[in-house]
Amino acid sequence: MRRLAMLLLIVTMSSPAFAARKVSVRELRQILVEARGKPDGRIAGRLRGLELSERLSGAELTRWEAAMPGEKSRQALELLADGAAFLDPPAPPGSGATKPEMEAQLHMITLAIAYVKSVLPRLPNFTATRETRRYREVKPVGPHGRETMLAHTPTEEVDDAVETLLYRNGEETVDALKTMRMRTGIPGSELTTHGVFGPMLGIVMTDAIRNKLTWGRWEQDADNPVAVFLFAVPKERSHYQVDFCCLQSGKTRDREFREYAAYHGEMAFDPTTGRVLRLMIVAEMEAQAPILQSSILVEYGPVAITGVTSYCPVRSVSLQVEWERGTGFVQTSLNDVTFSRYRMFGTESRILIGNEGETP
Repeated sequence: MRRLAMLLLIVTMSSPAFAARKVSVRELRQILVEARGKPDGRIAGRLRGLELSERLSGAELTRWEAAMPGEKSRQALELLADGAAFLDPPAPPGSGATKPEMEAQLHMITLAIAYVKSVLPRLPNFTATRETRRYREVKPVGPHGRETMLAHTPTEEVDDAVETLLYRNGEETVDALKTMRMRTGIPGSELTTHGVFGPMLGIVMTDAIRNKLTWGRWEQDADNPVAVFLFAVPKERSHYQVDFCCLQSGKTRDREFREYAAYHGEMAFDPTTGRVLRLMIVAEMEAQAPILQSSILVEYGPVAITGVTSYCPVRSVSLQVEWERGTGFVQTSLNDVTFSRYRMFGTESRILIGNEGETP
């Protein structure tokens, strides 16, 4: 009887009843309102049992994170939002807005092209703080092979990094002397991104207008409408490169993977100025590639640099799934990144004049 009870317990725990409950953004808001005043751990536990069916905007995520009572609930909310980062957002009120005429669409695209070509290259040299929270999960491949390797949100935090990013003459680099990192010592490859301050936008815009760029939908940002266009680029015409280091070779990881990939995604921008507000890229990896999935979402917002407002990255989410055939394991990596503390980059000097005969 005890053995039968234990068997029933195992079956029950593996049943869909214990799967994450899917909720809309509207339902999540109600859950968070009802959770006010409750302990940090209790809220975190409730959030870990949820799965969003829609994307939560970065601005709303920031507001709700500020209302959380502690680090556990903030982290659980962050992971919940990151897991839905590559989904469509909720339909805004009056979502039956008319699709713009082709002439209006072309005008908006022209504004966006002008923005990417003229405004971004004129960004001043600056520094910014990049805070990265890395999550990773390694698991064996299931009996059904590739179809069991669906991307999901890893829950194990393995690394925190606070870095000073330098942007000079259109190039971004990391100041290694101003990097603080906390590691858990879990082995595995490290997911990194590069080019979010301009090169990535330029590549996608160029590829999109030469291949497939179509109207997507209207969204609402505060009180202003946002135009969303969809793009798709085949591999043979792609300039978007997926880099990965390193592949397993014998007992070491020493073979680098670097290939141009087909990709699709969306670009959201202000229809009156062409200012890009969001960029989402989903690479379409080939069946034999060791990378099963590689996706990135970048959100841009207003930042003040020397008193002048510029639109720069404020948040990004990156997701990568890699399969090592030699070991039979799949590794899912997720980075949640925030950009802040933008400052003009330069040097300062002062000339001190002392009394005559004084030793300097």
